[in-house]
Amino acid sequence: MDHFSVIVSFYKNTSKRNISIFFKSIERQKLSPNELVIIIDGPIDDEIMKFIYHKKDFLFEKKKFTIRLYQFPINMGAAIAYNKAVELSRFNLIIKCDADDFNYRDRFFKIINKLSNGFSLCGSSMYEYHDKKRIISSKPIDQHSIIKYTKYRNAFNNPTVGFEKKIFKKLGGYKNIRYKEDYILWIEWVCKYRNICNLDDVLVSTIKGNNFLERRRGLINLYSELIVLLYIVKSKLNNPFYALIIYLVRSFILIMPLSFIQKIYVNLLR
Repeated sequence: MDHFSVIVSFYKNTSKRNISIFFKSIERQKLSPNELVIIIDGPIDDEIMKFIYHKKDFLFEKKKFTIRLYQFPINMGAAIAYNKAVELSRFNLIIKCDADDFNYRDRFFKIINKLSNGFSLCGSSMYEYHDKKRIISSKPIDQHSIIKYTKYRNAFNNPTVGFEKKIFKKLGGYKNIRYKEDYILWIEWVCKYRNICNLDDVLVSTIKGNNFLERRRGLINLYSELIVLLYIVKSKLNNPFYALIIYLVRSFILIMPLSFIQKIYVNLLR
């Protein structure tokens, strides 16, 4: 298979436990990467930094692939951090990881297999744990279904994706839009490059606490939803009338009480 890079970003709230889980999941991969790029997004505790170096050195001694580390002097946010990680990557094929997720043993093998065989963007299903309740976040599999789904919702589980660097760069990378940087990029991607897919396999798991939904509700996020609306209309994925209806529904949900959003998210949106 083709060589590939793995990218991840840590910041001040990334716990030792999550860092340890991340490195362990990399170590146990069926297919090891040729390079790991770690972004430290702003200042972090000295003890956590030492722990990252310890884990990095241990992984290098065991697997012998290149591990590169870059730190921003201030917190820049996920979009800028991951754009920097892509910029620093030496290989065209890239797998994105989130620091608080666990990657199953065959994730890299299955995603890179697709990318090495003509696909430019590939994701998968994932497990999400909400208050000890496990649910599967599944996405449409084939290109036609993905394009149709993108009119209404994000068609990719962002922590599961792998992609081609050259196309990522052509599209300008992640836009710095609160919690929507991935959705906006995929809107552009599916409109211009049709060699896309999702795997039905569950390749990643994550724990979603109440703070996950709390951060995504409220008036502050209405702007992000508006930007998504504009991108969907601009790309002609949906006509302005239906796009506006979807925006109003999503906005209504965002201003509802957290308990209501939890029920909608867990029972209807997954």
